[in-house]
Amino acid sequence: MNSVANTPEPNPVNLDNDQPALWDLVIEDFDHRYIGDEKIKAEIIQLMNDRDEFGLKKYSIHLKNKNGRSFYNDLLCELLDAAVYSKGLLRENDCFDENLYKIYTDILKLLVYLCEIHKDVNE
Repeated sequence: MNSVANTPEPNPVNLDNDQPALWDLVIEDFDHRYIGDEKIKAEIIQLMNDRDEFGLKKYSIHLKNKNGRSFYNDLLCELLDAAVYSKGLLRENDCFDENLYKIYTDILKLLVYLCEIHKDVNE
């Protein structure tokens, strides 16, 4: 497996204007699939919109496919960061939190799944 953890991706470029904005698709998926507290749902959708706006301000384009970046590399690096952030969050708490521990172990599992899928696709 090639190490992408220390290789930065280029800034995204607008190579194909016909691609939909990915945050719009994610928000639509989440809005249709999430079943639970409507206040939490609204808060998460707002966070997603905020993240989309952050990216738009930083890169001057919405996140889309065919943007010159590797979504595999981006996802791998974000999961690696999520693993260390969740471990830090666990250690900051004064007592063991089973739900935070589950998040941490789920992130580690996602890393394994992603690498297995990538390996299978590239064989």
